[in-house]
Amino acid sequence: MIQWTAFLKKEWIEFTRSKRVWIVLAVCIFFGIMNPAIAKLTPWMLEYFSDSFSEMGIVAGQVQIDALTSWAQFDKNYSLLLILILLLLSNLLTEEYQKGTLIPIITRGMSRWKVLTVKSAMAAAVWTAGYWLCVLITYGYNEYFWGNQTADHLFLYCGCLYLAGLWMTIALISASAYFSSSTGVILCSILEFALSYCIGMTDAAGRYVPTHLLNASLLLSGNAEISDYAASALVTGIIAAVHLALAVFIFQRKNLC
Repeated sequence: MIQWTAFLKKEWIEFTRSKRVWIVLAVCIFFGIMNPAIAKLTPWMLEYFSDSFSEMGIVAGQVQIDALTSWAQFDKNYSLLLILILLLLSNLLTEEYQKGTLIPIITRGMSRWKVLTVKSAMAAAVWTAGYWLCVLITYGYNEYFWGNQTADHLFLYCGCLYLAGLWMTIALISASAYFSSSTGVILCSILEFALSYCIGMTDAAGRYVPTHLLNASLLLSGNAEISDYAASALVTGIIAAVHLALAVFIFQRKNLC
């Protein structure tokens, strides 16, 4: 445990030195502010462009803006936020392979599973901190401008998106245990997401795949029940655990030279 904690501290120091943690925080703060800002500015933008719309034969009516509008914007921006964070984490292990910095650590007695679990914990912590920071900022502004009472099952909605992002983060680490390049890691992660998405289009298995959690915005408007996402959340947790176990198994046998 002492080795694990010491290596985690080392990883944190390197992560802050590389400025990746600050980039993640900046991106999450930006998106957290942008969600309510776009919602707040929507009536003004429609009024500003009303003449242009009229020339094109488009009539812009009154738009009701509330917290749901801001959370809808959050839902649209979520994918971009997740992609940016995953790109920043994609070289968490591959950079070590290329520099050969893991070899002296392991030859000095550090277990490989400890190395991988520390990397996984770091990636999960970055996603957790960044995502919930974005949620809290959006929630705070929404509460100030409109109140969040109109959004049903808000915490569960945010939890579904968080779990989907955690699944992709663990999948990224699992791919990093096998591939030695960031390109391979990213392509493998995209393939897994695409596979889940395609399976999700079927009636039989659609409600069980991890990507089903991305439809949780229906909870906010009351058009879905909590039970609709329970199976998907359970399967996602199991897949993430299997990914982590598989990553440890692969990494134990990986040639680091």
